[in-house]
Amino acid sequence: MQGTSLVYSFADATAAERHTPQYFEIAGNRAIYNDGWFARTIHKAPWEQKPRRTLQENSAWQLYNVKSDFSLADDLASTNPQKLAELQALFLQEAGKAGALPLDDRVFERMDPVAVGRPDLMGSRTSLTLAEGMTGMMESVFINVKNRSKTITAEVEVQQAAATAP
Repeated sequence: MQGTSLVYSFADATAAERHTPQYFEIAGNRAIYNDGWFARTIHKAPWEQKPRRTLQENSAWQLYNVKSDFSLADDLASTNPQKLAELQALFLQEAGKAGALPLDDRVFERMDPVAVGRPDLMGSRTSLTLAEGMTGMMESVFINVKNRSKTITAEVEVQQAAATAP
């Protein structure tokens, strides 16, 4: 995982920033912060069923100088296209370093590692034995059953007292 620890700021609230530039991407929504400047584009809000635009469209980027406009009220994209282009290029550079390229806005398909060419911890296993106490297992440590035919077989031992309890 890439990044800079914020621990240095706990002891000194006036400490100079150590985490610039800051890059962000989730489900096609992208942003970059560097030296007081913040650029972003919203690809799709979580409650929206379809993206607002394609991932290739750059027309919807917004630009803010957070040193003078912390609330992000004054979009400077149209009045400072050079700074916006600089930050967009920086976004691509940082996204490349973080392994986030190419951008992929498929939602449900990305949940299936095999469908998107990602390694699967369980590989090609077709069986798994679970034992008592194996609870709270994360999805990535279980056999991938998404979009596949499956049969689940369970051997259950029930004690007589438990079987007849109301």
